[in-house]
Amino acid sequence: MVQKLVDLVSISKSQLSRKLRDIPPEIFQAIFHHLVQQLHQRLGITQGNKDLGEINLIDKINFLGGH
Repeated sequence: MVQKLVDLVSISKSQLSRKLRDIPPEIFQAIFHHLVQQLHQRLGITQGNKDLGEINLIDKINFLGGH
């Protein structure tokens, strides 16, 4: 679906890695905080945190399946 929205037929792991590297980490942080706020608004802080559970950070190696 996202591929259609941005008119992209396919993307390789290396292309994705280069694109993600160009995005400042603050953008991802802002997206994460926005999503958590949405969760808290819909479910309340206590239930939202309970449903969210433990968060594990990943880096590009985890994301791209490297070792």
